[in-house]
Amino acid sequence: MKLHHGEYNAPVAGGDPFDLIVFSYCLTMIQPGYAEVLRLAQLDLSPRGHIAIVDFHDSSFGWFRRWMGVNHVRMEGQVLQALQESGFKLHSCQVRSAYGGVWRWITLVGRLPNLRRLLTRLFVARARRDWQSRAGLATHM
Repeated sequence: MKLHHGEYNAPVAGGDPFDLIVFSYCLTMIQPGYAEVLRLAQLDLSPRGHIAIVDFHDSSFGWFRRWMGVNHVRMEGQVLQALQESGFKLHSCQVRSAYGGVWRWITLVGRLPNLRRLLTRLFVARARRDWQSRAGLATHM
């Protein structure tokens, strides 16, 4: 088991892709950049890997969205939309209400679709090599 705790701004799996990547209440706090984090997860997932997310979703109350914004949380349903646009196939997705309907949160599990898994398998090695090459150049200068 590998645990990565820190900034996720480049692939971290190396030659050993992950079977599971979990994002817990963090994607709504990455502004901007949550779509890039999902793209990186695609590069780090094994062809049979899954992504699991639990996060804030939205609120129909402007005062609550503003309060969450003060706490660096954006609650406009953007995580679910970005996940759908990124090509992940959702196996399970639930949107639930909290605190009497003041806000909603999501839980979901997804994976790369078959074609996406094939393309990922073909191109992920190249993307990693390119990234490692750029990183290597930066450390040798």
